[in-house]
Amino acid sequence: GIAAAVEQTFDITVENANDAPIVSVPIPDQTDVEDFTTTITINLLNHFSDVDDGDNLTFSVASNPNEVNAAVVDSVLYLNSVLDFNGTTNIVVTANDNETRATVNDDFNLILTPVNDAPYFISTPILTATEDQLYTYSVTTGDVDVVHNLIISDVTLPAWLNLQDNGDGTAILSGTPLNEHVGINHVTISVSDGIAAAVEQTFDITVENAN
Repeated sequence: GIAAAVEQTFDITVENANDAPIVSVPIPDQTDVEDFTTTITINLLNHFSDVDDGDNLTFSVASNPNEVNAAVVDSVLYLNSVLDFNGTTNIVVTANDNETRATVNDDFNLILTPVNDAPYFISTPILTATEDQLYTYSVTTGDVDVVHNLIISDVTLPAWLNLQDNGDGTAILSGTPLNEHVGINHVTISVSDGIAAAVEQTFDITVENAN
């Protein structure tokens, strides 16, 4: 209380500790249609950040390869369709600061609306027949949209042939050619799911002469 106060002056050095990256803006769910053809791109630097100057974030992605093709190049996420997949698939993106290997994850859904797929022929037609002998071609078709009832129809048939639709995606094309049918016979049959345009199978049956 008599002498002048004595001061102690010093500096405290605060050392930097690495901070983990954070999700600054969550990646929103993405929506598109089945078999989308335009690549979905997401700039990940708009969604992740790090308060530590000089930390260069790197990114990785985890997803189901049967549902979406996902890849990261530099800081951009690219999403491409997997043929015939529709529904919801989850995608997880990880940011790494490459200092203490501190990481943070963000996940989002890709929601794909189904679109109709055209049916198709599985079977290969029989291209030869013999006069006065029964010709038989077992027709089989398919459709990735399994809920559809397929209709198999004749478009162009020679008079000696008959098509019997079995109602289950299969049919029997059969008949017995006569002497006047010897030569090339043009055939077109079709399959339809009732939604997409009918798919045709066109072929020629060569009837060979019997002695």
